[in-house]
Amino acid sequence: SCKTYEIKNRTSFSGKRKRSPFWYNHMEIVKESERLRIMALSAEDLSLLIRDPAAFETKFQTKYEAEKLSAEQREIYSFMLPGLLLAEGEEFYFRTLYLLLEKEKNVIIGSVLFKDLPENGTVEIGYETGIRHQNQGYMTEALPYFLMIAREHGAKTVIAEAAEDNLASKRVLRKSGFSLKKEEGSFACFEYFL
Repeated sequence: SCKTYEIKNRTSFSGKRKRSPFWYNHMEIVKESERLRIMALSAEDLSLLIRDPAAFETKFQTKYEAEKLSAEQREIYSFMLPGLLLAEGEEFYFRTLYLLLEKEKNVIIGSVLFKDLPENGTVEIGYETGIRHQNQGYMTEALPYFLMIAREHGAKTVIAEAAEDNLASKRVLRKSGFSLKKEEGSFACFEYFL
């Protein structure tokens, strides 16, 4: 992992979360770009996505074409649920799962998450794009928003890792202004100073 800091405690951010005036059922539209709606999931909807992706698609009248939900991803998302349920104020934005909805086709093409709250000014980000939607610039279009949200809520550095052989992910990070920090085994660690 790129993470070079220890998680000592999980302090909450103070203040109330300001909700967007736009709602897509329970998913909050937090940003719109030229081609994408960036949606923050509620705990209820993340739980539905984990349990029953087909029911999730029906509820939101969309098709889930992000990376297929593997057992490992379901476990990660399940691990996120308690923190998301208890998130207060601005902490919500570091605890939720974000889905990238391609506006023209009304299809979910990828997801982004912060792997924990910022610690010592550093937060790690993870992302994926569905295979059918890779190499079309979607993640390069989306990442600047996540750098902005990290900065607005106290992070000084955002880190991300990419598999050594994942040239597309490394290209996304470089296009978004990340620089190579180190290489460890089969992973490359990138960082972006806010």
